Amino acid sequence: VAPYTACHGGDLMMRIPRRYLPVALAPDSVVALNADAAHHVARVLRMEVGAAVCLFNGEGGEYQAVLHSINKSHVYAQILSYSPRDAESPLHVTLAQGIPRGERMDYTLQKAVELGVARIAPLFSERCEVRLQGERLDKRIGHWQGIVISACEQCGRTRIPPLATPMTLQHWLSTSSFSGNGLHLVLDPRVPHRDVQMLREGRFRHPASGDTCASMHGAGCREQPPHSLAHCTKPADNNITLLIGPEGGLSDTEITAAEDVGFTRIRVGPRILRAETAGIAVLAALQSMWGDLR
Repeated sequence: VAPYTACHGGDLMMRIPRRYLPVALAPDSVVALNADAAHHVARVLRMEVGAAVCLFNGEGGEYQAVLHSINKSHVYAQILSYSPRDAESPLHVTLAQGIPRGERMDYTLQKAVELGVARIAPLFSERCEVRLQGERLDKRIGHWQGIVISACEQCGRTRIPPLATPMTLQHWLSTSSFSGNGLHLVLDPRVPHRDVQMLREGRFRHPASGDTCASMHGAGCREQPPHSLAHCTKPADNNITLLIGPEGGLSDTEITAAEDVGFTRIRVGPRILRAETAGIAVLAALQSMWGDLR
């Protein structure tokens, strides 16, 4: 998808190209676009001097600008005005994702950014089939960073969510802080069969009367089972950590290690979600429950 968006300028909204430019920006200044942005507007879109562009530097807000000059080696833009527009979610969700194979990680990164993720931590876990190190790892990190930036350009975000350096799950659990009032969730589709059976039979108790759903014949009984996302309480500080495994999921040892530092196991629905789908589904649900998709 081309990085176009509705760039705001007073009451005027125009669908114009939107580019990330990590330099100091200010109205009435002229800035050189980086090589990627310059190639896109001048060679791909074939824009001319005077054409409108929208720029942001990741520090919040965005800038309305026009192309000032174009030559073989550089493209310059003149910044006209600043808009303090903010598209960040009130939820601060960290997605800790076991790295899946191929382009599945690209998909996860792109959609997580669109859904307002605050931070992304790629992880190597026991069942992770991706083995990267050295130059190959550096190249992949650069590629992933490009995916994140492109997604921000496309979806209208004005801040770039940090992408952590990939590390092992064990190292991440031992070096990260999960204290405070945050909510820390690990997806585990292997919910004990007893919970699933009780849900089907309606044997969870009503929170007020103490009657079971079965005895009430479903009358107003909406108590959720353990391990359900809806059973969770919104954290006071809006900080949420979401741990997702790669293909094959997380091992029992890894889930236990996560629980030992404060994570709660949850299951999302009756179906098993793919590695690249699970985090996106939970992010969408969280934003719908407590965030800005309501």
